[in-house]
Amino acid sequence: MAPPSTSLSRIGHINSAGNDDALFLKQFGGEILTEFGRTNVFKERHFVRQISNGKSTQFPMVGSVGSAYHTPGDWIDGGAVPHAEMILTIDGLLISKLFIAQIDELMNHYDVRGPYATELGRELAKQYDFNVARMGVLAARTTVNALTGRAGGETIAVANMDISCTGWTRTRCPTPSGTNARLGSRWRGTRRP
Repeated sequence: MAPPSTSLSRIGHINSAGNDDALFLKQFGGEILTEFGRTNVFKERHFVRQISNGKSTQFPMVGSVGSAYHTPGDWIDGGAVPHAEMILTIDGLLISKLFIAQIDELMNHYDVRGPYATELGRELAKQYDFNVARMGVLAARTTVNALTGRAGGETIAVANMDISCTGWTRTRCPTPSGTNARLGSRWRGTRRP
């Protein structure tokens, strides 16, 4: 005699069919994105464009206008605003790879998913920030701007400025003109008597 057939209600099925765990929470990815968002520095500090389809996108560049004080009786003439476009291509998919065998996780006596998710999120945020900072440096080094009349990156050199500041303990020191120049937090000197 055959055993009786029993209908099961599996809470992970979609419409009572498919994988047993199809509807279960995918928490690990959310933990990684949470740590990425908490650790990331540059994402909120620059323009981000989402590209849903295609390999590149373009966006218009609109130049700036000048200003001046008007003298009564002088003719007010219009001015031209330069326009150009910027084309951005998609980078490859940034990933941080890790595999946890389910059997290893079941036999393990402590949680590894949380620390692994944290480290993966931190690594992705670090690499993302590195890429954004690198692009900022490359843009600053560019000598040609797509918009006519706008300068590209430049080097500002002040020949008569001496900010060696030997003898000062704070991050500010007097310059030859008597004003203060802000220095990086790594500089530390000793104050002269």
